[in-house]
Amino acid sequence: MRQASAILEIGTSKVVSIISEIGQSDTHILGSASVAYAGYKNRKWVDRHALAPAVAAALREAEKKAGKRCRQIHVGIPADFVSIVCKKVELTFSSHKTITEADLEQLYQKGRSNLNVPKDMIMLHRCPVLFYLDDARRTMEPLGRKASRFAAVISSVLAEKWFTSGVAGFLNRCGCTVSTYIAASYAEAMKFIPREKRDHGAVMIDIGAHSTCVMVVRGDGLVFHRVLPFGGANITGDLEKVFHLNRAMAEELKKRSIYGLSLGEDDCYEVCDKETYRFERFSAIRVQEVIEARMQEMLRILVQTLDQSGCALPSYMPVYLTGGGAMMRGLREFVQRQINRTTLIVQPQSTSFNQPCYSSALATMELSLDVDADDEPGFFENIRNLLGI
Repeated sequence: MRQASAILEIGTSKVVSIISEIGQSDTHILGSASVAYAGYKNRKWVDRHALAPAVAAALREAEKKAGKRCRQIHVGIPADFVSIVCKKVELTFSSHKTITEADLEQLYQKGRSNLNVPKDMIMLHRCPVLFYLDDARRTMEPLGRKASRFAAVISSVLAEKWFTSGVAGFLNRCGCTVSTYIAASYAEAMKFIPREKRDHGAVMIDIGAHSTCVMVVRGDGLVFHRVLPFGGANITGDLEKVFHLNRAMAEELKKRSIYGLSLGEDDCYEVCDKETYRFERFSAIRVQEVIEARMQEMLRILVQTLDQSGCALPSYMPVYLTGGGAMMRGLREFVQRQINRTTLIVQPQSTSFNQPCYSSALATMELSLDVDADDEPGFFENIRNLLGI
């Protein structure tokens, strides 16, 4: 019987639940739900009491669509509550020898014992970034190579305990328990940046509603991870103030705008006020000035953050944009001109969730399926379990 996997991804403005299973050729989404809620800002809940009902509603709707009751949930931890630690660990051999799986496991064990996880954090993932042979030769594939010294940079992804325990409490009240915690930003980078790009290094920027996560990826790990306290909501807020709009109209005006258009004095955007059902017109040039001024300021801080990351960032290293803020039309070209790097928009290949704002939820889902597949007992183990031996 195929094992269904359920995930819950908590974003800055919505809670997403997906129930899926691995088919013969691809992944099948059996049921899903996206429920808006007040979110969090500056690492604090905007309305703490709004989270539990949103979690319960998302789980119920996904279960109803899937026709399945899921009690074990994989939880995607938002970038705001995640941090990384990169450390180099080394093994020295008595003579030149061929690197084996046992050597690789010994290296990981040494790295685990050398890492002091703070009491207020828990370990989520440990991943190799780069391997070194005899101090000089760098490689992504050490097995079968010969060396007398074997080292690796290992990236450890940690999460804040108060957040994980809080979510576990919400799920317990829904009759569910946590199967695993998955760092959504790490999952995104592994899922949507091709391996050949990761091996040479890449940057991912996830623009959420109230925060933006900047990541530098190398190999199978993150070497830099920073959350900045701004996002798409800042652009919406600027439109609110400048044009004296309510939140809904400002959000609609933002969605209608297109970066990079050649605009004239008579060009305008029309937005319907849903309270009065009247259309209002706004100068397209003025709207673009407001939006681009805020985006330029955000990009200035993003570039400064990358410059101060301590990572080698050659000009050929691409930038991947994702998150709700990446859905604005013309943004890719605008960002590429501003930062002078090849820029791509993450476009999830999913019928239900084919927009960048769902990339973290889909990546969490894919990683959860891998976890469940690794945990699934084999044929002979199933026989033993049935026979009780």
